[in-house]
Amino acid sequence: MTRILRKREIHAVTGLSLTTIWRLEKAGEFPARVQLTERITGWREDEVTAWLKMRNRAPLSGSECAVDAEGRPGAMRRARES
Repeated sequence: MTRILRKREIHAVTGLSLTTIWRLEKAGEFPARVQLTERITGWREDEVTAWLKMRNRAPLSGSECAVDAEGRPGAMRRARES
């Protein structure tokens, strides 16, 4: 049985903000959360670990390069405009 990671653990493991995780999840680029109770969700640790391994091997695409360290989009565009 796989362990379930909660929000705080997901942030610690990935280094991404919860908003960025939500955006990636919505785009189908991050493992889907699982419903634990009516108000509590989590992520399967094995799926998150596999995602991290895949992400470390994948070359950066143009869209991924356009975010800053916090995962905010448009960082490169803002830097060029300055």
